[in-house]
Amino acid sequence: MSKKGRENYSLSKAVEELNCSRKLIYRLIYSKKVLADKINNLYCIPPAGMKRSKMNFNPDSELPDNKKHNDSINAILEFKRNLNTRFERADHNDVAVVFVNLENCTLQDASKFKDYLMAIIYSGVQKIIVDLTFAEVIDSPFIGAMISALKKLANQSGEIRLVFEESKMKSSTFYISGMDRVFNISSSLREALDCFLN
Repeated sequence: MSKKGRENYSLSKAVEELNCSRKLIYRLIYSKKVLADKINNLYCIPPAGMKRSKMNFNPDSELPDNKKHNDSINAILEFKRNLNTRFERADHNDVAVVFVNLENCTLQDASKFKDYLMAIIYSGVQKIIVDLTFAEVIDSPFIGAMISALKKLANQSGEIRLVFEESKMKSSTFYISGMDRVFNISSSLREALDCFLN
C-alpha cells in the first residue's frame, strides 16, 4: 500500500473511531438524563417559594410493576398440581414452566413428554423450566425426550432448565449419562425462575 493509501486508511479508521466514540457519548448522556429523571421522581416538586422535600420513599416497598411480577411468580410457586395429569404447564412472561407429575419418568411416558415439549417450542416459547421434583427415577428414553427439546431450542438460542431434588433420586442414570453437565439444573423452582428472569 502506498504512503497516501496508508494515510487515507488511517484517516478513515480515525473517523470511524470518532463516530463510535460520539455514539458512546450520546448513549452516556441519554443514560444520565434517564437516571436524573428517575431520581427527580423521588422528590416532591413544591410550588415556588417553598423548600423541596424528599418523599417518604421506602426502597424495600414494592412498586406496582414489581408487585404484579411477584404475584405472577407466587402464582407459579403455589401452582396446584393435578396429580391425575402427567404434564402441566404454567407461564410467567416468556418462560413456560412444565410440571412433571410422575415419580417414574420412563419409556412409557417419554414419547408423550417429547410431543408435549415440542408443542410448547413450536408455539414460540424459548425458555422452558421442567419441574421434576416429584421424580425418583428418570430413565434414558425420558432423558432423550428432553435432549431432543434442548437441541431444538438451542437452534433458536433458547434454553431448558431442570428442577429436581437430588436427594429423592433413586436412579443414577441421569448422572451416569453425564446429563448434569448437559442441562442447567436448579434445586428449586424459585431459583430456576430467578435464573431466567434476572
